[in-house]
Amino acid sequence: LRAMERSMWAALDQDRLGGMVKGAIVQRLSAIDFAPILGEALSAAIREDRHVPLLDGAIRWASRTLEANEHLIRQMIHDRAGSILRWTGLDETLADKIIDGLLRLLDEMSIDPAHPLRVRAEDGLYNLAADLQDDEHMRARVAALRDELLENPAMRRWIDGMWEQA
Repeated sequence: LRAMERSMWAALDQDRLGGMVKGAIVQRLSAIDFAPILGEALSAAIREDRHVPLLDGAIRWASRTLEANEHLIRQMIHDRAGSILRWTGLDETLADKIIDGLLRLLDEMSIDPAHPLRVRAEDGLYNLAADLQDDEHMRARVAALRDELLENPAMRRWIDGMWEQA
């Protein structure tokens, strides 16, 4: 029986069989409506407060990005300021106030779970979860993203690798 099994596998055209299996995998993945699955997963994460580290991380990222790009903000204000503002140095004062205000705002958001902007961000996540489950336009966008991902050469190489390992 073992010898017959080995002979049968050896007789199969591995390239053709692999093409059929990989095609079936892509076809099955293409048929999955991921949007409601993602929406339910996000809803569950929100119910269990598992979204909080993600939100905290986004606030920290925004703060680091602002600090790392402070020179760009200063240059933008300088370039848009009138000659009087530049001559008096008020463009620098204005830049300081804007940057300090934004950093303070992000710091307050990271500390206060009831901060109004943080609450709005959480509302956005709730709405995203609902849209993923119920909004046809959002479902179409997720389907288009899925299709782009499946056509990506890196994804194709990953699927090829899975077949080779199997």
